[in-house]
Amino acid sequence: MIRILVLEQTYLSNTGYWRLYRPLDVMRQLYPGVFHLTYKYERMTYADIMEHDIVITRRPSGGDAGALVKLIEKARMQGRHVIFDEDDAVMACPDTHELYSVFQKKEVREQYTAALRCASQFWFSTPAFLETIHPEGLVIPNAILPTDMPDEPTPDMGLFGWQGKSIQVHDLMAGRTWYDANKDKAAAWIFFGYKPPLDHSANTKLIPYIDDVDVYMASFRQNGINAMWKPLTPCAFNDHKSNINWLGATMGGGYCITNYAGRPGWEFASAEVLPYSEACELWAASKAHILENYNLLNTARMRAESIFALVPHFLAQTAV
Repeated sequence: MIRILVLEQTYLSNTGYWRLYRPLDVMRQLYPGVFHLTYKYERMTYADIMEHDIVITRRPSGGDAGALVKLIEKARMQGRHVIFDEDDAVMACPDTHELYSVFQKKEVREQYTAALRCASQFWFSTPAFLETIHPEGLVIPNAILPTDMPDEPTPDMGLFGWQGKSIQVHDLMAGRTWYDANKDKAAAWIFFGYKPPLDHSANTKLIPYIDDVDVYMASFRQNGINAMWKPLTPCAFNDHKSNINWLGATMGGGYCITNYAGRPGWEFASAEVLPYSEACELWAASKAHILENYNLLNTARMRAESIFALVPHFLAQTAV
């Protein structure tokens, strides 16, 4: 059995859901008896290193970042392989981003660089990281199970939505001109989690933020929506961004509207509001593309094969 220490908070965040908890659970189920996963982030000791063969980490953050980096460095000293998973180009935040000042701090950047140096393998959500972090990283996109996808597009209810928090306000402000021109084309605009300070019409509704990502994704798939809006400020940070909003829109039976339509990862999104018949065609094309290229069963196997390559001596001991 390959014992893996996953340095992640024990609560379920959006990034934890897409990058660690769900994909690693699918990987574990695909290879019964092969992987043992331990999730931990605080009060770690030397024993945590010695009891595991692989360490998986995301970027160190918060008040525990220094201790986390020291543990990763100690793990490498003891011959443990470290996998660094990255989903956001945080070192390239635009100065309009809420976290820009955080990631400009010398200490934070040094901790990030120190953690990168410990990595034996990189898992990236998009190819852009191959140019900015490491050319030999493994691109493992955010993905979903085929059973997450509905059989048909959602009926034409005129429901448009946006999902996020105030931390995305820089993108919302950049997209306000588009919103002003298109807000009355929907029967209703639903803002999931946060109602931004845009010039809204009376057709706007706020659904409070759901902390449990599993519950949110399940309800989103069940309720359906015609289009999800994803405005993006053109910048390096967003050029690295994964297309979770497009995946979510397709799971909801709709399509994604973004000014990044046509760019890598957003080829099956639209820059404008579509007639329902065209929206259905785009949904069908998106679904087919997701099943082929964003299938969680396939990406879970990619993760497993990446781990096997790091510890091939365990394969003789493990029935795979």
